[in-house]
Amino acid sequence: MSSSGSGSSDGDSSLECLHAAPGQGHAMITESGQGTPPVLDLRILADLEEDFDSPSVARSFAQDYIGLWKQRLDRLTFAVNSDDREAALDAGLSLKNSSAMVGAVRLSVLAVKLLQIIQCGDMRSARSLLPAVAEEGAETIRAIQHDYLRGDR
Repeated sequence: MSSSGSGSSDGDSSLECLHAAPGQGHAMITESGQGTPPVLDLRILADLEEDFDSPSVARSFAQDYIGLWKQRLDRLTFAVNSDDREAALDAGLSLKNSSAMVGAVRLSVLAVKLLQIIQCGDMRSARSLLPAVAEEGAETIRAIQHDYLRGDR
């Protein structure tokens, strides 16, 4: 992976353009030297339960996240593969925000890196990260089902 100056067309000189080599999704997550973030942070879901004073609301949100996963991934994949930067940014933001809200820390961090790459217009590198996004998403779904919703089945 290499780093270059800002390729942002909106004048944001603080944006560092990232370029991913194929299969480097996990390496991009840990390059800050802070170690690998957890797949799922159950404290975030516990906070959500507390915020709504109802475990059922948080559990419903987690179930909805699982139910919408394929749609989110398909939308992101289509936008990136179509070189539709605006749609890819929208799909990436949806993925990042929903993942952060459900406690999917690793996937949220990967989505941030993907968004940086898309913002710089490097759709080829963005395409190379899609398999890592799919893999992290599948791992996240398993973690939510096993570690959080296991009593709901």
